[in-house]
Amino acid sequence: MKFVVTEAARHNLPVAAHAHSTESIKAVVEAGVAFIEHASFISDDGIRADDRIIRLLAERKTVVVPTNIPAVNAVRAGRTLGLARELSMASSDFLARREEVMRTLRAGGVRLIAGTDAGATGVHFTDVFGEIELLAQAGMNNAQAVAAATGDSAECLGLHDVGRIAPRQFADLVAVRGDPAANLTALRNPLLVILGGTIVREERQ
Repeated sequence: MKFVVTEAARHNLPVAAHAHSTESIKAVVEAGVAFIEHASFISDDGIRADDRIIRLLAERKTVVVPTNIPAVNAVRAGRTLGLARELSMASSDFLARREEVMRTLRAGGVRLIAGTDAGATGVHFTDVFGEIELLAQAGMNNAQAVAAATGDSAECLGLHDVGRIAPRQFADLVAVRGDPAANLTALRNPLLVILGGTIVREERQ
């Protein structure tokens, strides 16, 4: 992992790692990865955040993409999530522990951005709305949770011309009925979607 990170850095490329177990999270953060997908803190005795590793994540400014929406969808569908089965846990218990880890990461000063693991069983790209709501439940205010899927994500990924409404940015915009800062469910009712300055969806009044 250290070799991969070093070689990628020579080309100004960040490295993301997929890590569920506590041991693997520790290994990749020590190797210097920029992003960790999942960061579930799974061990033989269940799911529990490790305070020492969380401090290390915060110190190294490692970005975490929690991806809890697959567990949410599994619970809603009455399906047993694969990882939950491996731990002999119900999907609902697995989700509760994952949500607790996310709150602990947030409280520990670890930067979180929204990601869905889209393509996994029962997970769609539109599930980003649910991930935004989960981030708000983890301690972000609504504006911060929306930014975690837009401007903050773009910044973390080194994308400088998307994610914000500003001069010289691509006009990728969504207009909704209501105020997401007051109620995130407004995001689920888009009135207008603009991609690169072109209207791709418009709800006629």
